[in-house]
Amino acid sequence: MAEKKGHLPVRTCICCRSKKEKKSLIRLVLSNEQVVTRDDHGNGKGRGAYVCPEKACIEGLLDAGRLNRAFKMKGRFSVHQDLSQYQGFILDG
Repeated sequence: MAEKKGHLPVRTCICCRSKKEKKSLIRLVLSNEQVVTRDDHGNGKGRGAYVCPEKACIEGLLDAGRLNRAFKMKGRFSVHQDLSQYQGFILDG
């Protein structure tokens, strides 16, 4: 008899719209100060958005209002330093 596998949560990247396992994506959260930061543990408060750990997706975060749509807010966001520096972003993740 085949073993049953547990449920694997699936999320969509806000840039490329590909669906992947939650643990393979990077979770972003919006702080009260309107700063987008990484949520390394996946339990940060507030609305979260997910992005692939690929250069094209990270660079595309600020294009075409993706963050506005993901966080369901209007206005401008600041992006924390670890998100704006691609190399450090990948190495830390």
